[in-house]
Amino acid sequence: MDTQIELPPEMVPDSWKEVLSDVKTVWTEAVIAGGSLRDLTLGLRPKDIDVFVNANRCSDGFLPNTWEFGKVFSADSRYEMAFREEVKTVAECMKRGFPYPVQVIELNVPEAYRGTLANFAMSRVDCDVCQIAYAGRRVAQSEASAHG
Repeated sequence: MDTQIELPPEMVPDSWKEVLSDVKTVWTEAVIAGGSLRDLTLGLRPKDIDVFVNANRCSDGFLPNTWEFGKVFSADSRYEMAFREEVKTVAECMKRGFPYPVQVIELNVPEAYRGTLANFAMSRVDCDVCQIAYAGRRVAQSEASAHG
């Protein structure tokens, strides 16, 4: 992936940070990435929030009872051939009081991968125009997508 630029973490609404925190009670590695953050930087209303998680880093925690699960898809039924190796499952969820649907996307991150989950999601699954991620401390965006 090309050079990354950092954006102020304050740009991420507190309600989004709460969603990420909730998801991290189950998957210890989780990032918000993709089109929702891109839309946020452009002042647009996102259609949903994508939270990418490392399928290999699951804890014994549970999502709070404010969450409702909808459909759960396997990668074969949801994604193009290009992403089937990386994506394990996609769960469509709603968090009570949160205005957007949340997609929790489990990624098959190889044990040998040495980068961050944000880099894996942006470089292997996220589309060029949306390469942006928030893992809890900073917002990183690929330079190409920032100027694309």
